[in-house]
Amino acid sequence: MNIFRLAGDMTHLASVLVLLLKIHTIKSCAGISLKTQELYAIVFASRYLDIFTDFISLYNTLMKLIFLGSSFSIVWYMRSHKIVRRSYDKDQDTFRHYFLLLPCLLLALLIHEKFTFMEVMWTFSLYLEAVAILPQLVLLQRTRNIDNLTGQYVFLLGAYRGLYILNWIYRYITEPHYVHWITWISGIVQTLLYADFFYYYFNRFFFAVILAAIACASRADDLTDNNEGNHYELDFEFLGSNGQPFTLQTNVFSDDTGGREQRCHLWFDPTTDFQTYGILWNQNQIVVFGITTGIVRFDENYEITWGYDHVLSLNQGREIQLSMDLSSGSGFGSKLSYGTGFFHLRIKLPNKDSAGVVTAFYLTSQGNKHDELDFEFLGNREGKPITLQTNVFADGVGNREQRIFLWFDPTANFHTYQILWNQHQIVFYVDDIPIRVFKNNKNIRVGYPSKPMKVEASLWDGDSWATDGGKTKTNWSMAPFQAHFQGFDISGCPIIKQKYSNNIQECFSPKYWWNSEKYWKLDSKQQGELENVRKKYMNYDYCSDRSRYPVPPPECLQTSSIADYK
Repeated sequence: MNIFRLAGDMTHLASVLVLLLKIHTIKSCAGISLKTQELYAIVFASRYLDIFTDFISLYNTLMKLIFLGSSFSIVWYMRSHKIVRRSYDKDQDTFRHYFLLLPCLLLALLIHEKFTFMEVMWTFSLYLEAVAILPQLVLLQRTRNIDNLTGQYVFLLGAYRGLYILNWIYRYITEPHYVHWITWISGIVQTLLYADFFYYYFNRFFFAVILAAIACASRADDLTDNNEGNHYELDFEFLGSNGQPFTLQTNVFSDDTGGREQRCHLWFDPTTDFQTYGILWNQNQIVVFGITTGIVRFDENYEITWGYDHVLSLNQGREIQLSMDLSSGSGFGSKLSYGTGFFHLRIKLPNKDSAGVVTAFYLTSQGNKHDELDFEFLGNREGKPITLQTNVFADGVGNREQRIFLWFDPTANFHTYQILWNQHQIVFYVDDIPIRVFKNNKNIRVGYPSKPMKVEASLWDGDSWATDGGKTKTNWSMAPFQAHFQGFDISGCPIIKQKYSNNIQECFSPKYWWNSEKYWKLDSKQQGELENVRKKYMNYDYCSDRSRYPVPPPECLQTSSIADYK
């Protein structure tokens, strides 16, 4: 065996391991074509019919077993695994792969080396392998979404074929009478099919994401001349499109002279998420960069805490779907506890008749007399407004509910929900607009959260109380209910546990930006936004509930209902 054959086999094996890693670890097959995987299973099943009759070597038998087992395992995962199958995009993976089977079989019957059953099936597997990647390439072409693991999988498959071509060339040179036209032509056809993919892959992964690099043709001080009347400009211009690809135009003006346009098609959809664009400008050159945002994956800071089979990872771990049905809800939480911070999640709520369904995002401590800061979204009948309830627990004492109606449909798109927590105040935000403030009033013996807390989210059945005080029950015919979460970076002071203590006092330090004086109280603009929310959207405030509190709690008596939040 020569080095090219060995390298090709190892690359082929690596492609399978990458795909199994994607499916097994993040429980997702997003971006993978089931049609291609089914074709590969047929390829290996028809090629290795001799596995139990002809022994060539231990290496040969082991590789056959690996490819047979892995190909059928992948098909099983995508078809039958109760979590993985949910991420399969059958609406995009529509290539009619069964139309490839009969032509390949007929060609094998007509063009073969020997007319025996085993040889015809071997030849059929070669022809089918040559075109088996087509459904995968069509899927990638449709979605334009070459994520890391999917891209690496297809790249390794293409590299395996390229190495096998080098293996054939080497053997043709070194081995007398080595001629296998069927194998060669099939392999070359298969390799050529990867050309379009490699174009996008190298653009995405190996070329620097530099959209234009324009050397200054004029003197170094041309762009620093501030004389009146001279116009200088460096442009990003995104040209609207009815669909992909999107066009980005760059331009450079110096001394009122432009006309230096360069345009490129973006290799991603710039409308689906934020991206970073930058301009380097110095005395030697101008470089325009497009950099895809380094988004934190779920498993970097969070882990599933319950309802494991009701949690689905999407978009390479950048989005999590929680599900709830009659059997269970689900939830996740941060791996670490925090002492202070500015915490956030982007959430899209269940979009069905969600009465009785509670979607929660909250901070909570562990043990007795716990501290807790809650966002709770109380579902409702379809067409009726969803209520957002906030609550504050300190030393196990809560019952500080406030409720508002949101000024948008929280089921239609993602919105950002934030909690600021420092030693001066707790602020709940919706899309950067403050909706509630809870001040530190320990001086009048009002409890204030001060224990280390984890960040958690959950989807659960609250029909005993959540909608109309429990009168409106969950409509289980609409199950499963699904909530989606994004934004898994955490700005918080992590608690470092020691033998007899922790570092929570350090979490009050002004070295953390959320502890600086700017965040001790709302500014005038935020105060106006808060008052507007309370006036237009609040429908319940525990401070005003005389049936529960004939004598308002001390934090409510501190000042007027609005001044209390200043």
